[in-house]
Amino acid sequence: MDSSTHLLRLLESSDLKDVELGLQILSRELNERPSREVFDKAKSFLTHANEDIQSEAIWALCLHWGEKDTLPTLLSLLESRKLSPSLAEMVVRSIGRLGDEYAELRSKVTKILLKVLRSEGYSPVARGIAYLDCRKIAGYLTVSEYASSPQDINRLEVDWEWVKTLASD
Repeated sequence: MDSSTHLLRLLESSDLKDVELGLQILSRELNERPSREVFDKAKSFLTHANEDIQSEAIWALCLHWGEKDTLPTLLSLLESRKLSPSLAEMVVRSIGRLGDEYAELRSKVTKILLKVLRSEGYSPVARGIAYLDCRKIAGYLTVSEYASSPQDINRLEVDWEWVKTLASD
């Protein structure tokens, strides 16, 4: 049995432990891209009621594999404002990764990240991640600078003038 068939069986299981294991394998143990069918099944868990399952799906599809067709679902999740702070932070990070990886998404992603950055309704960490991702997408941060920066907006030296300029573009 190939890895895609095995993953599909796990993801189609009625046992959430199997589903969680399948999502973990998808994000941590595969060296080659699985089938489109596996990705499509895994996408159905992006909006799952169980936060652990949802988190594993976001990690696997967005942060690990960078599946750009997850962006509409990520936007919907973010706009719903029904996410825990940690899940919202993961969604913001995922959106930023997609904008950094896919040039055709950069403008749209930057606008989304600016909304998060400028909204007090998100956690300081989600806002900090949004700022850092905007800077990285714009080419002002290297990967190592991004990784070593504090994520909390209150611990960052935010260039608000640059943010205003970016928002007016």
